[in-house]
Amino acid sequence: FVINRADRIRVNSNEVFNQIRKQGVLENKIRLVFLRIDLSQFNPNLSTSDVDKPMINIGYIGRLVEGKGLKDLLFAIANLNFQFSIFNFQLLIFGEGPLEEKLKKMARDLDIENKLEWRGFVPYNKVPGALSQIDIFVYPSWHEGFGRAIMEALAMKKAVVATNVGGISDLIRDNENGFLVEPNNSEMLAEKIKILMENKELREKFGKAGRKWVAKNFEWNDGIKNFA
Repeated sequence: FVINRADRIRVNSNEVFNQIRKQGVLENKIRLVFLRIDLSQFNPNLSTSDVDKPMINIGYIGRLVEGKGLKDLLFAIANLNFQFSIFNFQLLIFGEGPLEEKLKKMARDLDIENKLEWRGFVPYNKVPGALSQIDIFVYPSWHEGFGRAIMEALAMKKAVVATNVGGISDLIRDNENGFLVEPNNSEMLAEKIKILMENKELREKFGKAGRKWVAKNFEWNDGIKNFA
């Protein structure tokens, strides 16, 4: 009802653009304006992380809710620990939500409690600092309009593994600035994480390409001009 009576509809990803168009809305009413990021705030040069540390930090930042693929992530961690026998890593989870206690129980059942650190809620101005502690950012969501957290991780030059759903493909170019995996596929998720864990050069390559992609397409001032 609202969409059909609006003069303009702003969407934040190609996926949502196509969803709106399929509902019969004329294309000349739809405006694709991506979310934007302040690159001075999300600046990897301000990071104080120890890049030569022996422990590799896998990380997730976001709500702990159904649909974010967090159970898939825990299964992937179990695969890395037991199937692939990789031990020099930990998973940092920044966020809170109704799924937290279930996820903690799942971690106990999978015997991976010692691989997880629950960091809790992070205010927005602390997100760059949280990302600076992460080597591989993982976002295994089952559905996503855009994926702001991925954009922020790319800006911080982090290697990313994310699911190929919704607007995430606007952010991740598979094998160029990150890896895309199928949703609800913990085995594939573990395999891609393992590749990045074992290849520091590839992590750095993805990180540089990610920062460049974000600066070109999602920079704050250009985004504001497009929105206006």
